[in-house]
Amino acid sequence: MDFAVFVGGEKTLVYRRGQGIVLNAATEDKNLTEFLRPILKKLGSGPDCLLCVGSSWSVHDVDDFREHFLAAGAVDVAVIPTAVAGAVGAGYDVTSKDEILSVVTEGNWADVCVIHHGEIIDGGTIENLEKLERAKKQLLQKHPNIPVFTADRITVINGAGKLLSDEKTLKRIIKSN
Repeated sequence: MDFAVFVGGEKTLVYRRGQGIVLNAATEDKNLTEFLRPILKKLGSGPDCLLCVGSSWSVHDVDDFREHFLAAGAVDVAVIPTAVAGAVGAGYDVTSKDEILSVVTEGNWADVCVIHHGEIIDGGTIENLEKLERAKKQLLQKHPNIPVFTADRITVINGAGKLLSDEKTLKRIIKSN
């Protein structure tokens, strides 16, 4: 993988291995393929991309995004949940046997997920931040004594960047998701 991409409701971030964040731009409402094409072209011919997606994305949504990336010039697109990338960015070993509560916020939504062995085992997307504390409390009641952290989109993309340099862990997480 050469690049990690987070396409959020407000911002699109691109992390390039060895360079860090190379793009932090407003997400545009136009056709996603047309939005991505100049970005991927600027990054070089035929990049491999790691796409960070929300926990509530359906298989159809993920496949649709993957197709946009491929149509825009990507050679391969791997997918990981933003909650997992955020946990890695915050320094957690998401492949350990310990459970962690990952809270990733972006705009007016948040992914609130319990991660175990690199997989999301509970939680989901909260589309109204007023419900965030209640969702965290419910998950903590079901999964007591687990570490909690909150990440933003920068932490997510930095976590994805860390995964790019750790191919063994990255392959394990992609395979499980």
